[in-house]
Amino acid sequence: MIYSKIYETRWHDTDACRVLRPSAMLTYFEETADLHVRSVGKSLDDMRDENKVGFILSRMSIVFYRPVVADVALHVETWTSEGRGFSTERNFRALDGDSVVAEAT
Repeated sequence: MIYSKIYETRWHDTDACRVLRPSAMLTYFEETADLHVRSVGKSLDDMRDENKVGFILSRMSIVFYRPVVADVALHVETWTSEGRGFSTERNFRALDGDSVVAEAT
């Protein structure tokens, strides 16, 4: 199941060249992943408090296809792939209109 959220990119998330910083894109990805988990009835806080489990980011690969600027409606999508053992892969895609601007795994 793909979960999606639209964000308005903010000026303070850009660098001196007015391009969205990679750390800001990662924040949008992380927020979307949290909302995805909440949409299926669990929050990351619930999982920590009730089940004593959590997520650890062990590796991340992100590809930027073109710069993103402030005041753009950025459509972020996320979904998970089949896990193996304690590992699960989460995928992300960011679109500006119909154009994919970044992907991450």
